[in-house]
Amino acid sequence: MSATPWSGGSGFPGGVCGFSGKAFPVRTRAGFGPIGLGGPCAVRRKVCLVRASSEDDWRQFRAALILQEEGREGPQLNKQGMALLRKNEALMGVTNPTLRGMELWAVPTTVVEKGSVVVAASALSSAATLLQQHRQEAVIFIFQHDNSGTRGLILNRPTSLTLGRTLIQSSSGETNLRQLFSENVLYMGGGEIGESVFVLHSRPDLWTDSEEVISGIHVAGGVVPEDLGARLESTGRTMSERSEQFKFYCGQESWGPGELELEVRDGLWTVASVSPALVAKHCLQLPCPLWLEICLRLGGEPAEAASQAYANLLRAETGGDEG
Repeated sequence: MSATPWSGGSGFPGGVCGFSGKAFPVRTRAGFGPIGLGGPCAVRRKVCLVRASSEDDWRQFRAALILQEEGREGPQLNKQGMALLRKNEALMGVTNPTLRGMELWAVPTTVVEKGSVVVAASALSSAATLLQQHRQEAVIFIFQHDNSGTRGLILNRPTSLTLGRTLIQSSSGETNLRQLFSENVLYMGGGEIGESVFVLHSRPDLWTDSEEVISGIHVAGGVVPEDLGARLESTGRTMSERSEQFKFYCGQESWGPGELELEVRDGLWTVASVSPALVAKHCLQLPCPLWLEICLRLGGEPAEAASQAYANLLRAETGGDEG
């Protein structure tokens, strides 16, 4: 990926961040303060002094600008929330060792784009249909957003099945996913079920027929590389290591052109940019559910609403102490 210098721009919340002649709108928030890996605003100290040197770096740089500006506003996250997030970080280091030490951040943005995450509002309307209820507390990673529409994968819907216990076969017929990834948990990626599964991964050297959505995060669907089995064997990857670096999804969420933007405008979703580690990590037995974690990291209204929804869980962290 070619290096692209950033070109300045106003670069502060409430304005735009300019990179390579492009303008990316951002928005401010009040209330809960932003937090990063290792404590409040840790990402700001790590990132904001580095210029965006590649096409993907503007996401991280934009996040650093927002965190830097908003770190001066409002109270920091309470100790119950911080305790839960530290538990999630500790578990990620066990279940996803390659992600250990990576930055964890989430910031709100104003536009849907490829690589965005949309976070469901805290409660569905009483008029919500059964087809809509599967989006309750959903965190959806947008892997396609263009003139033809929008597609995404729900990150936080693991099933009780592993690939080895399913009837899933590769569409190419050459590679048996059930054997190669028998221990991988199958996620429900959305309500639109197709014939093949999607895979979200960090190993383009192994799964070659895939597209990088954000830095280090690739998505593939449909045809499985015919030499995948040989590539996996040559690396000596154990089943546990394969489970860590590949996530499989049955189904997807999709919208027609402009439909997701209308839902955002109606208050059904909060649009966010999040660190790659939050997308890549597994959502298995998390002390702090992914929806709650991202809402807490976003701060403002999402954090307040999520804290109310999970008041008992947060209270339990300090034995009922509201400090």
